[in-house]
Amino acid sequence: MGQAIMDEYEKLVRQAPEQWYMFRRFGGGVNVGILFSIISLLVRRLSWPGVDYVGALLGQLAFRLQDQKRSVVLSNLAHAQITGDHQTIAKKIFENYGRYYLELFKMNPGQKPYFFAHLTIDGKSHFEKALVAGKGVVIVSPHLGNWDLAGCGLTQFNAPVAAVAEELAPASLFRWFTRVRKNLGVQVVGLNLQAGKLCLRHLKNKGILALVGDRDIQGNGIPLPFMGQIASIPKGPMQLAMRSGATIMVGFCIRTGPGQFKGKFYPPLKLKKTNDFDDDLFFNTKELAAALETVIRENIDQWCMLQEIRHGKS
Repeated sequence: MGQAIMDEYEKLVRQAPEQWYMFRRFGGGVNVGILFSIISLLVRRLSWPGVDYVGALLGQLAFRLQDQKRSVVLSNLAHAQITGDHQTIAKKIFENYGRYYLELFKMNPGQKPYFFAHLTIDGKSHFEKALVAGKGVVIVSPHLGNWDLAGCGLTQFNAPVAAVAEELAPASLFRWFTRVRKNLGVQVVGLNLQAGKLCLRHLKNKGILALVGDRDIQGNGIPLPFMGQIASIPKGPMQLAMRSGATIMVGFCIRTGPGQFKGKFYPPLKLKKTNDFDDDLFFNTKELAAALETVIRENIDQWCMLQEIRHGKS
């Protein structure tokens, strides 16, 4: 959706280039971060109901204009054999993705008390028991609801929170996301060659590691049945849990109304542990994929997956 926003921004500029007041060189990605910072300042003037309303409008606009992304969402719904009108569901998905971005633009440290006061959490005891075990906790979510606010919600539990994030281009966009997440209390680990080492160290220090597990960004995942097709499921979450001994569980944060949120923790996954690491990794990742699929199907209109998930296509 970040790229979608930039695409629409470029279309508007090209329609009326004589009215584009950009006197600085637009290169190196510098102005993308500036643009998002300016948008944040404007969005923070909105009430939470206003954020919900404007986010939905932006999502509707993207649904109409982003033909390729709309086709991908409809294809994912068709493969998953989701019941109901797919056009209506796809439109709701775009609306919720718009809300995701507006909520990020809205959030700052001063908004955390509001967020915590309007967040209900189911299954909290599962998570608290995992923390007491003292080996770190890996929380895996799909791209559902608002996964960044899910990370913010984890900061309530008096343990350091880290999340792995794709190193987006341009670099200024990645820096903007990193700054927002840091302001919410979440340490960001860039998805690079050092990520695994840093995450293991974080878990060793009894930290909470928040990951998304329904898209294989690196392209080295495990082909598994997922949402009606063979998808490439990232193996990193399970590798980290198995190597560190940390508890791994599925959790999420969805919106239940304007400025209203619900988080949920599921019981920890019971991992297969034999002398064959690769076989255990395959089996355990398959269990994780099945758990993620259940969560997605229960909240399909908040599954903000605008990329193909089929193996070899992510």
